[in-house]
Parts: sequence; C-alpha cells; structure tokens
Amino acid sequence: MRKEALPYTVKGLTADYESYQSGSASWRRAHLFGKPDRNLPLDNPETLSKRRTEIALTGFPATTGMIIEFAQRYGLTLRSATVNFLAPCPGVPAFLNPHIDTMTFMGNRVMLHCAINVPEGAFLTVPGRSIKLENGEVWRFAAGDIPHGAIYTPTEGYSNPEPRIVLVIDVLDPPESLGEKLSKGRLPESSVIKHKKFTPEEKKYALNQAMELLENGKHQEARDLIHGLFYRFALPASATWKMLADLYLTLGDYDEVEKLRQAAQLCRKSEQIEQMKSGQLAY
Repeated sequence: MRKEALPYTVKGLTADYESYQSGSASWRRAHLFGKPDRNLPLDNPETLSKRRTEIALTGFPATTGMIIEFAQRYGLTLRSATVNFLAPCPGVPAFLNPHIDTMTFMGNRVMLHCAINVPEGAFLTVPGRSIKLENGEVWRFAAGDIPHGAIYTPTEGYSNPEPRIVLVIDVLDPPESLGEKLSKGRLPESSVIKHKKFTPEEKKYALNQAMELLENGKHQEARDLIHGLFYRFALPASATWKMLADLYLTLGDYDEVEKLRQAAQLCRKSEQIEQMKSGQLAY
C-alpha cells in the first residue's frame, strides 16, 4: 500500500470537506470504490471488484485487492474505502478540524483508520491527547464515537515534506472476531501525548485574538486559531465549535452561528455517547 500511495501528490485528487481543514492544509482523498448498488450484495467479492474506481485500477490495484481479500476474510459489508492525504505547507502546522466520521448515528458502522505513511510530527488527536500511530497500525472508530482530528507539523528545514497518508475503510456490522482482534493491541505510553488544561485566562486571550482577526476580515485565520486549541489543550471538540459560534454571534452573522452550533451539537452528541460508555470524559 505504501509503495502505491507515496508516489501520489494531492494534485488531481478529490478535495472533500475543504471547510474542515486549516488554511495551511491540503487534504485530498482517492476514492477506491464507487457508490454501492442497492440491488447488489455489498459483501460479495465480485461486486466489490466491479465497484473499483479508475484511480483504484490504475493507481491502487494492490491496495484494493488487499481490501477485497480483507473484507472477504472477515465477512465485511464494505461501504467505501479512501486513501486520505494530508499535506502541509513547509514548517506550518496543518490540521483537520475536530469531527466525527459520519453525520448519522447509523447501526454498527465502523471506520477503520489504517496508517500508511505517518511522518514525524503527524498525530491523530482525540479530546485531551494526541496519538502517534506507526505505519501499519489500525485505529477503529464506530458510528457516534468520540470526535477526533489529525495534525501534521512537518520538521523544520524540509521544503517538500511527505504527506500523511491514511487508508480509511468504512464497513457495516463487522463481526465480533474483527473487533476482538483490533482491541488486543495497546498503545505504548510513549505514543500518547496528554494535553494540558485550558485555563480561563488562556480562553480569554484566544477569544480576544480570534475576534481581532474576524474584525479584520481574517476568518480562516480566526477559525484556525480556535480549532487549533483542540490540538494543544484538554478540550472537548464541541467547545471549539461553540467558541466560534459565540464569536460569530457577537458579529451578528446568524447564518454562520447556526452552522457552527449544528457542528457543536453533533460533536456533543458523540461526547455524550462516549461519556455513557466510560462513565466520565477524558478531559
């Protein structure tokens, strides 16, 4: 998979969810399978083979072959699979805004994040901590799981840093055997960075900075400043969306306020589900 993915550049790939990335990020996706046909079984290898896209056939034949074999071995109902590229500007942190992988809380839907190329400085982040995945490791997110994001701060001195590349496989109703296999591994403490608490003084300072940017028409910079707090402090993802909603409320942009509040509510719903699972939140 890595040999097929590394030669690719983000140019020419699908630019999905551009509003969910920082201004310094270039997040692109290669869709490996077309939309499923409702009249055909999703778990049939022949059906999966026919659903392969042109880029899958020309650029990722081995990767799609492994996915089909993987789905057949575990009896998976495959909805989609994408190769996700996060490319930063040299020396500037690039990140995805905190999000969940599905906008609907449908059934037993699972998103498998498979690390293909994770350079130094690239992390997967959940509330309160950032995690350094190693190439080949798999992270499992179920529908409604805790919001998360990705950040990549390339090493200084590199004028053309390699992209962070992650294969995301979207499946329905995975068997227990797969869940048991994925849950056996434990991350070493050295792979986890805990975030510090967010003090009232730091919040006030960040809000003042963001408002100044907004008043000067620098909306992307203000959004990046607020969402970037998720990667530095022990904050729930809903908090950054709510902070932005409050700022835009001050500006009187009610349409934007509604959009931001919806994003905050979606994250909060996930956080409440996680709270019920664990008994407490981890921030």
